[in-house]
Amino acid sequence: MTQVLRCYFVDSHDRVKRIPVPHYRRLLAGDLEMTAFAGEAVRFAEMTLWLDEDRIIARALIWFPLVHFDDEGRRDLEKRRQEMNLVMREVESSTEGHWSELYRAERFAAFRWLAPQHILEQLHAFLPHHPTEASTPFHKNNLSS
Repeated sequence: MTQVLRCYFVDSHDRVKRIPVPHYRRLLAGDLEMTAFAGEAVRFAEMTLWLDEDRIIARALIWFPLVHFDDEGRRDLEKRRQEMNLVMREVESSTEGHWSELYRAERFAAFRWLAPQHILEQLHAFLPHHPTEASTPFHKNNLSS
């Protein structure tokens, strides 16, 4: 089965726009300055598609990261540190208590967003409807931290 990653930006008018994966990776790494994003929390969508041998979608998973940018338009490293701290607290929590669920909920509240139906419909329209439309293989880097 082949994996394909697609990345999208959701603007302030709820319009979904596909962005190249390398561009998205540079944004997340803080290597790219986007002055339009300065001081903002920006909505993105990461769509992973699993394609069968005939390149037909067998499964799909969508994440909705809320990425914070500093005043210069780079990824806010302090916010990223806070998110990673919550991830570590979640992972290190005892499975007997409900602390991991609490840390996950706190992380999702600050660093994820819920897509309304009209945005989900736009993302659905971006799905490849023909096998040749899904030709970019997914490299196994986890972008959702």
